[in-house]
Amino acid sequence: MKTEREYCEEASLKRIHQSCFGKGIPFASFHEPGSDCTTTFIQHSKQPRILTDVLELDTIQGFVASPFSQTGPTYVIEPNMVHTSQKIVKEVLQNLSQVTTSNDIKIQPTENLFESTKQEFEDQVRAMQVEIAKGNITKAVLSRIKLQPRKPTDEITAIFCSLVDTYPDAFVYLFNIPGVGCWMGASPEPLLTIVDNVAETISLAGTQSMNNRRMAQVTWQGKELKEQGIVTCYIEDVLNNFGITNYRKEGPSTHRAGNLVHLKTTFQFNASQFKKRLGLLIEALQPTPSVCGLPKLEARAVVKMVEPHNRQFYTGLVGPVNFNGKTLLYVNLRCMRILENAFAFFMGAGITAESMPEKEWEETDQKMMTLRSVVNGINSSYELNKTGN
Repeated sequence: MKTEREYCEEASLKRIHQSCFGKGIPFASFHEPGSDCTTTFIQHSKQPRILTDVLELDTIQGFVASPFSQTGPTYVIEPNMVHTSQKIVKEVLQNLSQVTTSNDIKIQPTENLFESTKQEFEDQVRAMQVEIAKGNITKAVLSRIKLQPRKPTDEITAIFCSLVDTYPDAFVYLFNIPGVGCWMGASPEPLLTIVDNVAETISLAGTQSMNNRRMAQVTWQGKELKEQGIVTCYIEDVLNNFGITNYRKEGPSTHRAGNLVHLKTTFQFNASQFKKRLGLLIEALQPTPSVCGLPKLEARAVVKMVEPHNRQFYTGLVGPVNFNGKTLLYVNLRCMRILENAFAFFMGAGITAESMPEKEWEETDQKMMTLRSVVNGINSSYELNKTGN
């Protein structure tokens, strides 16, 4: 059960979100893993900054939303106002009332997003395995989209707050860029975080459903260990190429993320080892084999050839950069795009020579439930409250 304080904080955040949606101005709300408060960046102008060079990441301050595609623009919401859930909301709302910017596009209308059937997805798995058999790649990541109808009454803020409550160890975010898109997610995977000059990145690969087991009962098979090893070796190569050799490595260990578990290896190092090269390091790390494949360029080409849809911000990057001495950039996983009449869930699975197409479909179903169970839970609560039952 929520406390009175939590109900008040959710109500305040809802008022902020409604005002930003109504005025058509960009905003981003996010909750750091293990934190006890939510931060919201609000930008008065309707168009966020678009980065033209990765080197700009060294000097910007704001919330970054970067797509999977190298050719797509990276957006930065540079806040005129910053609100945390522990502050009184009155001042923020007063300032928002004076913002005159407006935009006719509040939430994007539903697009013709391609939703693969189970048979189509399994055929796509086999198409990637053909490329693996040719020796062109060792791994590729295949994604798909699931559309679920959305009602005008669906509470976006309530879903966000429920994600925060359900997944306290994830990076939970909601951002809206008018004319670009509204996205929400609960990512378990930091690409690069910097706190108190300590940098951290992880390799996260291999997926199982908990199925009511205890953590001690989880065991890992060859395919999952191979996947995790590929990502770990890749990160080590990137760090070594940047001259970052003095790092602390821990893992692999079993890491729980909601109803799923993954294999995780953590790397920690002093951020001064890549001073003024933040953008270059991120460019080298992203996309990792956990969301693209290996070798990177060849796997990306296979993904583009096989996938029938545009990933947009899925498996891209989200998070604040250079804010209060922190950079928290997360891989955009366990996410959805919020459209006018639908929720578009994005999920994927790593494909290797050992992959079984049906099992990969089941894995994507399991990943989708991270968000879908929360969305459906909020909708059920709303219907109960409406009927008074």
